[in-house]
Amino acid sequence: MEPSERGIIRVYPVGISKKCDEITRMDCFHLSRFALLLLLIRPALQLPGQAIDTLDLGVAENYSLAEVQAYYEKSRLERDTFSMAQSEQWFYWFHTYQEEGTGPGVAYEHLRNAHDLYAAIGNKVNLRYILVILADFQLKRGFHHEAMQLFHRAIDLNRELGDMRSLSHCYSELSRTYLLMVDTANYLFYLDLATDLALTEKDSFLLGILYTERGTFDMDEGDFGSAIDYSRKAVAIGKDVFIPCIGWSIALEGVARQYRGEYAAAIPILKSAIPYHRKLREMEAVQKYYGNISECFRNLHQMDSAYHYLMESKLLGDSLALANVESRMNELLVEYNTREKEAEISRQQAELDAREARARQQKQAITVLIGGIIIAIFVLLGVYKYFIERVRAQKQLAAQERLINQQEKTRLAQENELETVKSLVEGQEIERQRFARELHDGLGGMLSALRLQLDQLNPYLPPNQEQLNQKALHILKHSVEEVRAISRNSLPKALERSGLITALQDYSSSLTAERGPLIDVQQYGRIALSADEELSVYRIIQELINNAVKHAACREIMVLIVQAGQDVSISVEDDGRGFDHLSAKTGSGLYLLRQRVNVLKGELIIDSSPLAGSSFMVNFRCK
Repeated sequence: MEPSERGIIRVYPVGISKKCDEITRMDCFHLSRFALLLLLIRPALQLPGQAIDTLDLGVAENYSLAEVQAYYEKSRLERDTFSMAQSEQWFYWFHTYQEEGTGPGVAYEHLRNAHDLYAAIGNKVNLRYILVILADFQLKRGFHHEAMQLFHRAIDLNRELGDMRSLSHCYSELSRTYLLMVDTANYLFYLDLATDLALTEKDSFLLGILYTERGTFDMDEGDFGSAIDYSRKAVAIGKDVFIPCIGWSIALEGVARQYRGEYAAAIPILKSAIPYHRKLREMEAVQKYYGNISECFRNLHQMDSAYHYLMESKLLGDSLALANVESRMNELLVEYNTREKEAEISRQQAELDAREARARQQKQAITVLIGGIIIAIFVLLGVYKYFIERVRAQKQLAAQERLINQQEKTRLAQENELETVKSLVEGQEIERQRFARELHDGLGGMLSALRLQLDQLNPYLPPNQEQLNQKALHILKHSVEEVRAISRNSLPKALERSGLITALQDYSSSLTAERGPLIDVQQYGRIALSADEELSVYRIIQELINNAVKHAACREIMVLIVQAGQDVSISVEDDGRGFDHLSAKTGSGLYLLRQRVNVLKGELIIDSSPLAGSSFMVNFRCK
């Protein structure tokens, strides 16, 4: 493995956007440093004032973008340059982090305005913070030399103000810039300066991050011993002061020992880093470390453990890939709706402008007629009234057209959302069936073959070995039955062979035999559904029965399916502990249940309260 491929997986923490493609050696420690800088910058974003007409914006959530705009206008009229500069900072904050924002382009312009205003009044304290944020903007755009110049200006101001703690953070950010420019000498020079200042100022938070970063760099260079030393320093700091990269710091030593061939020592260290990443939901790192642990076990020739962690890595990777696909689908849907809305607004605005122009022309013609012909004033009044009524009718017609267009757009959006949900449900069903086939054909077949082999063992065995043999056969029998049960739940063959009611009765009988509650499945009328509708109804009832068995502690469950023409009604009731469905949080199970009901274009009615059982009813019209 090349040195550039070594080290900890490059994963970006939640809340920090990914950098441009040319950042090949960037890792979470640099971004964690910038997140720390934002915490230091936040106090400079507070606006002064006590009364409501001056707005105390110490907490962004207390005010809207409109209120900040009003404060800015007031400051501009009073020629209060300092308040105007702070308002520009809040505009940047809103456009970057709040829902009212429009994106980084507008945010950058407001930040430039704040820079110019602070420079005009010579406010060096706030100007240095603005320079750091502007430099980070340039790094995101790939303009490294511009970012370097801005960081140097911020460094000069911090030296002039004597703020050594902020100076150490600027050195840290400048070293990141030189790393992106592949200037190793300057990178190490400014990283050492930042480290020395952090030691002097006793800034343990930054010091832990810098130690971890230096260790990562040394490991990339192949100096594993140095990487381990810096990792231990960072971990020692992290025990007393929380640093966001404590998980990376621990894992750094584990990866370094892995590449040094110390596989047995690397495994427990890598395992101890995983809980930190799980807590921060950095699942890409967890997947990577599972792979590292598997590789260590493989080199130690412990193939069972190696296979176990390899499968953990693969399953987590598949889950992350599915989450990324769902996230991308949601982003595309939002983008599509936004563009459609903008196009509709533009078209309606053009139509409104055209109508208003025509109305102005008509009013001008009426005015000319009234002023030029005194004799025919009564006639002109009649003409004027005619045109006014006509304009009013046109406006009413335009309003009706806008309403119709908006309703059509809403209908199309709902249909698009329903189609997206349907595709997601179908994809889940296909994956469930694939998993069931693989489980039945693969693991089920192997367990059955093993059982046949055990059955053929020497029947004349000593009593102690015969007892062990029978115990193994008993365990194996239950394992085969469990595999078949899982396969049957994921891929109900009875649904294809015998229909919906028989499949539900088979499923209910298996649950009654295994877990105890009495499940009664009844139908009223002839049930005639399409294959897709039968599968959706089966999954809905299966989910409701499973929830009742797992959570309701019930003794009896009643399932009733009624069809009258195209109207289908499903009722699932239990005598369990019940719950307050009005205040209960919506979990993933209830969410998926609602999505399946939406695919059927039906409605879900829940009637439940504590200690009174639960009743779920689904109504829809079949095709």
